[in-house]
Amino acid sequence: MSASAQRALLPWKVWLPIVLVVLTLDASFNAFFWKIPRIRRIPEFRFSEADWGYRIALEHLRLLQPKRAGSARVLAFGSSVARVFDPHQVQGLVQAHRQLPRAELQRLAMPGIQPSEFLLLFENEPMALPDVTIILFNLADFLRPAPKDELNPMLFYTVPPLALWRARHEHLRVGDQLELGLSQLSNLYRYRKQIRSCVSTHASAGLHWLIDPAPPGSYGIYPDGYTERRFALELPGRAPFHLEYFVDPEWISQRGRVQLQFNSDGKPLTTRIESEAGWKSVELRLPSTPARVEVIADSVWNPRAGGASDDLRLLGVKLKESAFRSEPGGGVQPYRYPFAEEGDIEPLLRIGGKRGEQADRAWDERIEAKTHSGRMLRRVRDAKLARRDQPFVVGGEYLAIQKLVQLFRTRGSKVLLVNTPDNPRILGGYANGPYYRGYLAFLQSLASASSVELYDLSAALPAEDFNDAHHVNDIGMIKLGRTFSDMVERALPDPGA
Repeated sequence: MSASAQRALLPWKVWLPIVLVVLTLDASFNAFFWKIPRIRRIPEFRFSEADWGYRIALEHLRLLQPKRAGSARVLAFGSSVARVFDPHQVQGLVQAHRQLPRAELQRLAMPGIQPSEFLLLFENEPMALPDVTIILFNLADFLRPAPKDELNPMLFYTVPPLALWRARHEHLRVGDQLELGLSQLSNLYRYRKQIRSCVSTHASAGLHWLIDPAPPGSYGIYPDGYTERRFALELPGRAPFHLEYFVDPEWISQRGRVQLQFNSDGKPLTTRIESEAGWKSVELRLPSTPARVEVIADSVWNPRAGGASDDLRLLGVKLKESAFRSEPGGGVQPYRYPFAEEGDIEPLLRIGGKRGEQADRAWDERIEAKTHSGRMLRRVRDAKLARRDQPFVVGGEYLAIQKLVQLFRTRGSKVLLVNTPDNPRILGGYANGPYYRGYLAFLQSLASASSVELYDLSAALPAEDFNDAHHVNDIGMIKLGRTFSDMVERALPDPGA
């Protein structure tokens, strides 16, 4: 072959393998990308399209998986207010009742998504049919019609781009149509923000691994003996060591059951599942002398959510003083990879630990404050107050939720409607007006006509359990766990049927 011919082939030798690798990665994207550990926490109070898009896409992909034989699938979905439903907590409470069929609880929480957009999603969704469907909503979801000429970015990660284009192309800008076209052709383009976020957070994790000091021998243990969800302590010798720990009755009440994983040197020692409260003992055969044992619980509990005290901590087991006296650790954990796990709760209390009248005053001050959060609160409040004395008319998003109910009912799913909690410092301003009374009457009529269950939780929590106008904090979420598990248990198919 002549030199000129070899030079002509050189670009093909370089670029063809690259093109083939990119095409292979694109075609197999969903098979590998979502299995990469997620290492960034996603704060409930901060919107990031990359982070929320990752979470939503992952939750959505789970809906497409076939359910296990002999199990009942429960799907809870809604806008960001659906975060009040913790599937991990409800799953544990439901599974604690062995007479019930095995339940698979899944949740899809999509910020800013309205009923008509959910209708678009589920009309084009080849997911496994849920046995029970829980639709969570708030009055705020109905007050602003979904704009047809704009696309909520969360729709890009759930609705197939081609289906989205067919439904909206007459109203979309050219830029959005081009975006949908490229997303249909390439997964790498569609999820580019999630890929960038994944690369940057893994690079950051690698840097921490290189430069961070060695982790302490003990961590995650408070001075009173209570622990965080994950903790570690130094234990002596190879001989079997009997570690005693206390499972609080409130933990069992809030979670139904508790699973504890005991590891040492990255290897599992044993697993314990506790369904009863009290002091427990586990025999640990340690691999070295001394040994550092790490314990990971599958959940946490909160004393204040149980009404026992004002303790705001998210806790695990309690240890006897002799087990941690030498190096308490004080609840400080080292950096770890990955640090975002299924079931993690992001603690956030907007008004701290204030309760009762103090909480009411704190919220009144925040609503009137000349801050960004104050302006956001006033905007939500004013939108609801503006409707207070108007007559209620069924239209727009209210028609969409009717269609959603009928869609799942005709597919054979049992439907539950849940009107989620409202901050009483705002709810009190419009709850007695004709519009809100008409709103509740509409929901009751919809439930009765469609043979579905309606649960009105609008006044279920005090102001201290909120982070804004209609999003509850982690304590409020834990408090409502039992309420949701009771709903699910009543709705699940009879195991004897």
